[in-house]
Amino acid sequence: MNTSKKRPYLKLAPHPLLFVKHWQQFDGEQGYTEIDDPHVVLAMQKAPPPLAQTTPSDAANAPPQHKHPYHNEILEYAKDKYGEGLRFAIIKGMLNMYQGEKPPSAAAAPSPAPSADKQNQCQAPTPFDLLDIPESMRAMGWPKAAKLARRWLHGREHIASADPTARFDEDMIDTDTLSLSWVLGFNVAKWQYQKLLETAIYNDAAKKELRKSDGTLPNFMERNRFFSGKLFTWNYCKGDIQELHRQFHFQHIPVSTYDEMKNMNMSELTAALGNFNLYAAIADAYISTKRFNRYDSATEVHLCTRSTVTISHIYVYAKDSYSFTDDPMKHASQYLGHWSRHGMVISVLAFAAQFLTDRPKSTKDWEWGNTPIESQVFVDDFGKPIDIAQGMQERNVYYPVRNRDYRQWRACHKRGGDFVVYTDLRRIKLTTPIVLQLEDVCQRTK
Repeated sequence: MNTSKKRPYLKLAPHPLLFVKHWQQFDGEQGYTEIDDPHVVLAMQKAPPPLAQTTPSDAANAPPQHKHPYHNEILEYAKDKYGEGLRFAIIKGMLNMYQGEKPPSAAAAPSPAPSADKQNQCQAPTPFDLLDIPESMRAMGWPKAAKLARRWLHGREHIASADPTARFDEDMIDTDTLSLSWVLGFNVAKWQYQKLLETAIYNDAAKKELRKSDGTLPNFMERNRFFSGKLFTWNYCKGDIQELHRQFHFQHIPVSTYDEMKNMNMSELTAALGNFNLYAAIADAYISTKRFNRYDSATEVHLCTRSTVTISHIYVYAKDSYSFTDDPMKHASQYLGHWSRHGMVISVLAFAAQFLTDRPKSTKDWEWGNTPIESQVFVDDFGKPIDIAQGMQERNVYYPVRNRDYRQWRACHKRGGDFVVYTDLRRIKLTTPIVLQLEDVCQRTK
């Protein structure tokens, strides 16, 4: 283990004055050391549980287990329902008492004791597997982020389309995990929400989207040329949130990890969604359409319609594609922290590189990670596991995780499903309705 120099890191720690945790920096002699040992690496050997649609023949051929056949599923349900409380502890204890059929290897002879020479060396800690990250998120106090991560890891193999208008399969839509109220509990999202309602829905870009020939309202009027009356978009889309988003959203505003990272902070919101958008879509609108004839010549007549739209209510919601893609124009893969079963710490240097790379309109391509990049000003290797103390004890060793690790895991296991996350829709009555005059639409009649 290389202990030649120590580097700073951030860790959630109790605040000395408040009854909360905050990100505290540890540096100098309290900093971390890199672990230069090929045996200490992020593992990817654990297999996810069988998919829900496993056939009886698959189940019959599965090897016998010493634990309850639904051990993992029961624990996941209990944690989601009860957290880490007493009821969960009772359920976990009952499952641990279950005595199923032991595999033949259970009676194998114990491993020989290590030699004296090996006892004097730093022993590699228990491997940490990428599949353990949801439990690590729970250790951080991030149950919603854990639920989303588990869904991706346990899901069928699925890679989201690069086309932002592409429709997701029904089993790849999550509308239950996150609420808009929860998202807006974080200041970085609340500020953008206020900006969306106060200015963004009224600006020229929003009006252009509503008016342009292939935009929200002209598309609706093309399908319903002579419509007059009240439009309720949720009913019109038959309760299909993807259709409502595709047909009627007209403005969005980004919520970026950059806004949290510049304050040396990472919250459960970042862990759950990373970069995402808040959207505004038409909810209720009154449309008044008039018909008239336009005579371009003695023999040429056009039947025209002229529509005025008054938007009285909008829906606001958050939406994000839960995937692990990187900017195709950059070599760097997004840094997601150093993880262990006990939670996460952040390398300040890797954090700084990600911050510089994520800045709006940034041309930086700094990873400071596993692979030196020619354009980097600073070339070093911050992609190794770290020890925040000494002695290679399991509770002090953390492993770097980047987007590409999830993609590699998916390639190995043929699992890992990109899905789309929607919060609930918040229906808001506008103090100042949005009133628009659409372009005349004319069709030659003779």
